[in-house]
Amino acid sequence: MTKTPRHQAKHTADHPGTPLKKSFPSFKRKNPRRADGDVPPPPTPATSADAPNNDTSSSANPIDDLISELKEHMNQGRIFDARTVVHKLQDAEKEQLHCPTTTKLDPIRPLMSEVLTQSTHVEDLLHDLHSNDNWTLAKEKAGVTVHYRREENSPIHLVRAQATFTKFVPKDFVRLCSLFVETECMPLWFPGGIMRKANVLSWHSKYSKVIQLHIALQLLPMLSSRDAVVYGNGYHLPDRNAFLISSKSILEDTCRYCDIPPPAKGVVRMETESIFYVELVKSDVIAFKLIGRDDLKFKFMPSTLLNYISQGHMPFDLIKSIQRTIRNFHGSVWEQKIKERGAYYSEIEDKVLVQLDAWEKEGNKGKTTEQQPRGGEDEVHQRLIEKYKWMEEDKHHLSLLDESRQLKNRRGLIVFVVTLLALIGVGIYLQHHYRLPVPTSLSTFFNTLGHLSPMLDSNLSWSQQYSRVKSLGILAGSLTLPLMIYDLIESHKNTSQELSKNTAKVSFDNFVEEMEQSLTSSTVASMDQLPPSLQYIPKSSNGTISQSRQPSATEQVEANKVNKLKSSRQKSLKKVAKGLRKAISMRRKDGDDGTGSVHSA
Repeated sequence: MTKTPRHQAKHTADHPGTPLKKSFPSFKRKNPRRADGDVPPPPTPATSADAPNNDTSSSANPIDDLISELKEHMNQGRIFDARTVVHKLQDAEKEQLHCPTTTKLDPIRPLMSEVLTQSTHVEDLLHDLHSNDNWTLAKEKAGVTVHYRREENSPIHLVRAQATFTKFVPKDFVRLCSLFVETECMPLWFPGGIMRKANVLSWHSKYSKVIQLHIALQLLPMLSSRDAVVYGNGYHLPDRNAFLISSKSILEDTCRYCDIPPPAKGVVRMETESIFYVELVKSDVIAFKLIGRDDLKFKFMPSTLLNYISQGHMPFDLIKSIQRTIRNFHGSVWEQKIKERGAYYSEIEDKVLVQLDAWEKEGNKGKTTEQQPRGGEDEVHQRLIEKYKWMEEDKHHLSLLDESRQLKNRRGLIVFVVTLLALIGVGIYLQHHYRLPVPTSLSTFFNTLGHLSPMLDSNLSWSQQYSRVKSLGILAGSLTLPLMIYDLIESHKNTSQELSKNTAKVSFDNFVEEMEQSLTSSTVASMDQLPPSLQYIPKSSNGTISQSRQPSATEQVEANKVNKLKSSRQKSLKKVAKGLRKAISMRRKDGDDGTGSVHSA
């Protein structure tokens, strides 16, 4: 039996198939979102005057079904499915150009235009989330990568941060979505305590809201508080197993969904734009990405400083705060919200379970690049490889970070001392120049100092004391400043090497501990299952490389590279070999001899 267009559309919604393939435009929206006009009401029933005859009644029902399906897709946030329905309606209109049933499309033409505009906007966002075009790497640390991009129309940079959350359960996907759905609770997890309150002004559809954010800046006491009124939209992307949430400030004084309250007295209205993207990559892996730009409307603060803050600790703190909230989810206010909106979140969880079942039937745990996973040992391999790469790539970044912190502390101390001396000097100069009376406390200080130092005498006049104090200050400064400069240069030369050694020691110790735990587990049967860089440990007691099998040419090249490491790392590498021998011996004592053999390193 041939499916009707309605059935075809439902089949497409339930089984989206392959993703849409097209070149994504840039972040700038060529088709701005429509800001005026309400979503029109559903079409009114046809009157008797223009009622269709028997010849066209069979074609009127599919149009009504497609219109209902379009509204359902928009209500569920399935923007690309809604766009597919719009294309079907446009094709039907072309085929039935002279048919009276095409007049049914007139009331929903603004909605059709809105669907096309929003779908283009979402494609722009997806392109910026997954492409590195025009993005510059700002920092990479602890599994979080931050990029920035300069915009032509704003001195404030656009910032993108991304991270992968591992060891997650299916419910964690729902929990992660709840952090952004329950906007009233955002101040509870938002880092820094700068978000004081979030009021929902309008919740006009399932995934669309108008929110007022209240921001309290605690950097300086003279900074005024900020607020922002944003329009948030959520989109379900079934072909990507993902949800995308977009929010942007409403700059107009009116909104089609609610009244826009003016900022309170003494509060500055800021502009903000944010995109949050959550994707189920594997059964226990979730990818999280965000793009944001905040214009706090500072008149006297340079944009360079604002960009430094937005690309520095802010994205790292936000992602870490999200992870911490998910780990401590039990008994939280978000868990209570999920129970209160059971049907709302059950639908999201059902979609996750459907995808997990599909992966299980296909014999795949999720997205892979080159090969299917072979079992539990692949997870161990991946964890060891990621840990090894972290040591090799991020050791230098950690050293620079620690060194930078120490240098900042030293610079802060130097600036404090110099500023204090300058203030004392300015005070002495003003009192001497304008013949101001000396305060009792200052007079007592000089009298005490005069008894302690042979250069000063309490019986001298004020001008004579000032002259001698100035000479003493110049002498102390001439002796202290070179010492400060020398200390700063020496710390810059030596700190990096010392911290690099300490970081390497701690990293390799942690690495040995993780390998021992992995090797003693039941998922790794032999040394052959470890990556080549871990199978062959260089510099054994007799100067040779111990092997459990004959290495290939590629593995031998990799082993030779390891052999050429600096002498400062040989001690740490021997610790790794010692940990491997200890782990294998522990397994043999437990009665699990394995299938491979390990020779003495």
